[in-house]
Amino acid sequence: MIYALIPSTKERRPRLEKCIEAIHVKMKYPTAIVTYENEDGCTDVGWVKAVHKTLEGINGVVFILGDDAIVEPECIEKLYEAYQALPDKEQWLLQPYEQFHKGELATFPFCHSDILKKYIYKGYKHLYSDTELTLMMKSFGRYLIVPEARVDHQHFLTGIVPLDETYKATQSLGNEDAKLFQERVRNNFQPRNI
Repeated sequence: MIYALIPSTKERRPRLEKCIEAIHVKMKYPTAIVTYENEDGCTDVGWVKAVHKTLEGINGVVFILGDDAIVEPECIEKLYEAYQALPDKEQWLLQPYEQFHKGELATFPFCHSDILKKYIYKGYKHLYSDTELTLMMKSFGRYLIVPEARVDHQHFLTGIVPLDETYKATQSLGNEDAKLFQERVRNNFQPRNI
């Protein structure tokens, strides 16, 4: 079973529906979709807490998507097959190709749930959690880009969608998360989640 986890907000229900529709196209492997809607947007709960909420009770392969992500056909299958080919797969994070970071940042991580529970630090609200996760997994030599698995990241910076209230809220969290990230870099990303 693959768990597609999608944090979202109330204003983005139409975008969430498009994200879910794309997942259902040509599914080869059993996939459960788990969503979590931040009732207040992103200001109090934030993406990080929403991800940890979606991870509750899950022990297995997960794929974190944003509601601004459209997986291309066979994306999940390509990630899963690459994951299954790894000898110690539970220790790896796989990242599909997306147009902003070309796979170099864990914006849509595909891995065992234990990786995310341990390495998406709960102190962040939204930003920099993916940067820390990427740096950690790359430092372990356990980060794999799967370029043939593709996600269309429909972020407002592409000009495809407007700057909405959810994006505005997450942008406002940037300074707080940046300070925390700098502090965690100085402390070698300690402490970790328990």
